[in-house]
Amino acid sequence: MTRNKILLFPSLFITILGSTLFSFATGLYLLEITGKGSYFAYNIILSVLPSIFLMPILGALLDRFSKKKLILFSDFLNGSLMLIIYLLWERVNGLTLIYVGNFLTQILSLVVFLGFESGKRELFTKEWLISANAYTTAINSLCRLLGTFGGGVIYTFLDIKYFIFINGISFFISFIFEVFLKFKRELGMEEQKENNTFKEALKYIYSDSILKIVMILGLLFNFLYSLSVIVVFPYLINNEFNLGSSNYGVIQSCGSGGMILGALLVKRLNVKMKFINIIGLMFLTSSLIILLGIPFFITLEQYYITVLYSIIFSVLGIVITFFDIPLFTYFQETIPIGIIGKVLGIFISLAKSVSPIGVAISGFLIDSISVKNNLLIGCGLFFLVGVLSYFKVKLGKKLYHNL
Repeated sequence: MTRNKILLFPSLFITILGSTLFSFATGLYLLEITGKGSYFAYNIILSVLPSIFLMPILGALLDRFSKKKLILFSDFLNGSLMLIIYLLWERVNGLTLIYVGNFLTQILSLVVFLGFESGKRELFTKEWLISANAYTTAINSLCRLLGTFGGGVIYTFLDIKYFIFINGISFFISFIFEVFLKFKRELGMEEQKENNTFKEALKYIYSDSILKIVMILGLLFNFLYSLSVIVVFPYLINNEFNLGSSNYGVIQSCGSGGMILGALLVKRLNVKMKFINIIGLMFLTSSLIILLGIPFFITLEQYYITVLYSIIFSVLGIVITFFDIPLFTYFQETIPIGIIGKVLGIFISLAKSVSPIGVAISGFLIDSISVKNNLLIGCGLFFLVGVLSYFKVKLGKKLYHNL
């Protein structure tokens, strides 16, 4: 396990940072050469589609075959793909290469992501899972922070094809680290792999009442956050209060910083998935969303709005980690090895599906009834889910005692 700790997290840091810089650079490139937001949007859609439609299939593959071999194969192909794009850059249309490359690399990266998420119990002891998830979340947030700050600066001095080359090298470096990872074998694992089908994974979810409710609450949180924050926040910054791109970047960075702090707090406090914690997070998120509307009622200078939103998004970052890390740790601790890839694939696919729905509804609400009312609706729905969850816990004593 010590060897896995030493090898896994540097590997993740290198890969995620390389991919973040690549994603940032390709987005800037598309906006620069086309001048159209639609081309940028197509690139985002291509990156989201695999996680919506392919996650359950990839999960089934990871349950059926060696997770380590699939992870290694995917990272090697990812590195090779980036180098091929680099070599073809002067000969083939750049837009085509970016779209095709982004779509394929997303699929391969999903294999690696899901392989590690479903395989952490094979890499570490159950007692260390929450620490592993906390470090993974902190690394993700740190890379997002560095990618946002560093991407724009580096893009000014480097041609886009060198971003692609660096990303390819990062995948190969991760591949070298991953070769030496040790996935332990649990008793009866091979029998579980042979006997558990995709249909049986669905049956398992349906039959486990606690898992089913936890998954529903996870999906609700994801949907309501998309409805209340994802579109509302940039609209408030740019259209309502005209804070500008620099302040927007500062506030986003505070959100990433909050997630890093939250991940370390989850590890330090050893926070577990409990219904009472979920209810508290729903009420806290409801309060934070309504605080976003303070500048509508109290006249504030731009500096103070930036400070207010920076604090709110720092706390929101902590809230997300206090929800996500215990949630995935619970999945990893309780779901049988033979079907964990399928179950996680189903959950992540559903989560990625409900998010665009929340975003679309939010856009419609902003255009039709104002962003202020969108905030009130989001706040009210979070509060309502919290109240209903509370009464569900009070009525279902068995659920309360089991989780």
